[in-house]
Amino acid sequence: MKKFRTFIIVLCIIALALAIIPFAYEKAMLAAHKAQVPERNNDLCKTTRRVFDYADVLTDKQEQKLEQKIAKREAQLGLDIVIVTIDEDVGSDPYDSSYNRTINFAEDFYEYFKFGYDGHISKPNAGDSVGAGVIYVDNWYDLNGYAESAFLAYHGASGDSFFEKAYQIYLSGDRLLELENDVWEYSNTNPYRSYCRMLNHLAADMVSPNVAEVHIKDKWVFILPLVVVAVFVLLNLGKKLGTKTTDMSTYVKGGLGSLAAREDQFISKHTTSRHIESSSSGGGGGHSGGGGGGGHSGGGGRH
Repeated sequence: MKKFRTFIIVLCIIALALAIIPFAYEKAMLAAHKAQVPERNNDLCKTTRRVFDYADVLTDKQEQKLEQKIAKREAQLGLDIVIVTIDEDVGSDPYDSSYNRTINFAEDFYEYFKFGYDGHISKPNAGDSVGAGVIYVDNWYDLNGYAESAFLAYHGASGDSFFEKAYQIYLSGDRLLELENDVWEYSNTNPYRSYCRMLNHLAADMVSPNVAEVHIKDKWVFILPLVVVAVFVLLNLGKKLGTKTTDMSTYVKGGLGSLAAREDQFISKHTTSRHIESSSSGGGGGHSGGGGGGGHSGGGGRH
């Protein structure tokens, strides 16, 4: 029994290590990246805000927390990070997901405020303007049961290759779709969590080696080690039970035992649930946009 307890303790330590290692690794990589990030250099930007909740899907406290999280990520990554929510018709076609005007809205918004961590250079076409950063616009306007969004990553304005990484990463349609799917999982039910996941996914993309990068859903980081522990415990309990050499009558005189009859009664419990449809929910949807467009990479999609 002592050996079994020791085994369980060791197993729990291993499981805890498996849960901690991904966080420790990411923190170390972010710290190393932050050490290379220079001071922000942009005298043209018209605002210090980064969260613009025009659709009113966040509480005041959530907005403040997002602003704080963004400030932390900007210092780590060397990017301006902008999140915008709207609930308006921007001219998109509700029957054609490739006709995404929320992308144009995002381009105009980025240009108007002159965002860019390393400066901002305006071009006649707003989509061609440059300045290191990303913008995510979540449009809650009902498009025949769907809602639209756009994520854009911009070229740096300084010419320094350090500020090109986000742009280069999201030239890949696969990488862009990974991020969007991660964000969309909670778009309709928990916008705040959705936007936090965008920040975390962006950070992972920026600091993880491409050859070894694996994105794990936040809940699985905790669940997987517990599953491993449960499997090992069950296997070893099975071995213990398989070697059992005594039964209940072994230590009872005459081999007979007497147990008082007992009846357990449970209250019948019935629960119901209902699904509330919102105008912005529609489920599924196809990816549109993607690829490079002048000063930025990225594209739009639906959730």
